[in-house]
Amino acid sequence: TPTLSPEQRQAAIDGALREILAESEAGFRTIAVLYQDFLVRCRIRRVGGAPLSLSAFRRRLAVAHAGIDSAEAEAEDSPWAEVLTMAGALPEEMQGVFLTLARAAHDRRPCPSDADVAHTYGSRSPGRARRLLAYMEEQQVIVCRLDSSRRRIIAIPGLAWETGPGDPHAPAGASRQPDPEPEMPGEDAPVEEQSVSAATFDATPREDAAPEETSTDAPSSQQPSSNEPSSNEDLSNEDLSEEAARDGIRVFAPAIPRHHCPRDEEKLRRLVLSLGREEVESILREQGEVHIHDDMCNHDYRFSALDIQLLFGEAPPAVH
Repeated sequence: TPTLSPEQRQAAIDGALREILAESEAGFRTIAVLYQDFLVRCRIRRVGGAPLSLSAFRRRLAVAHAGIDSAEAEAEDSPWAEVLTMAGALPEEMQGVFLTLARAAHDRRPCPSDADVAHTYGSRSPGRARRLLAYMEEQQVIVCRLDSSRRRIIAIPGLAWETGPGDPHAPAGASRQPDPEPEMPGEDAPVEEQSVSAATFDATPREDAAPEETSTDAPSSQQPSSNEPSSNEDLSNEDLSEEAARDGIRVFAPAIPRHHCPRDEEKLRRLVLSLGREEVESILREQGEVHIHDDMCNHDYRFSALDIQLLFGEAPPAVH
């Protein structure tokens, strides 16, 4: 097998990271599942040498998600070195959010909305995003302010980097493109009422919207209730309920399809063995167990060190 040069190895790792981030649900998968996916992709590319550790993978994934070129970040006198140092002072799960904010500030892009911040964090809760930003401001790694139009601006202290103004209540992805002129019923309605701050969840169009121009305050009794959820038990985050009541919109909890498949021991054994002994042992050292997700059945399986010994055909230790 030909050995990859250091440049080719880094290019292969970057390619694997880009493929992972290109998947729409990558932001909502656990870091352990993403790490195993990354190791498999590196094996397919025949990336030799010691694999990235779990913590190194998390950092590289955060850098790639923010759109920061690794060579640019490592260049001498690069301002990104200071940004990465600031990120390192934050908990690992927050570093990707901070780097994304820093990238937007560096490029003078509109400030990411609460929905964008939540998505980067792997959540669908705008309330959690606001608490996250408040924590970062307490740690003095960002400064938040509002302009005269109540649009948010985030600055990175010490670097004179500052985002453009952005609507904190905009749907996810809106800050990455020019804001179109909203076409909604009730032209006289206040701007804040026209923004759909809870659009983090996928929701069907309102059935009570008439084809001609009507008031946004139309009573909900005019709409059929057959498609509405019978209760809000699935909405565990109190912020969603507060925002839904305030904005007068309906928010539907995301329903993940769950398929019931029989446990296929041979299939699970092949999945674990495909990782290889060294990678499995590395995962066990860092996490204490191996986590396998079956996408077809939407099932999660966890294997202890004892389970792994059995899978690899070794005599398990005595269990009393």
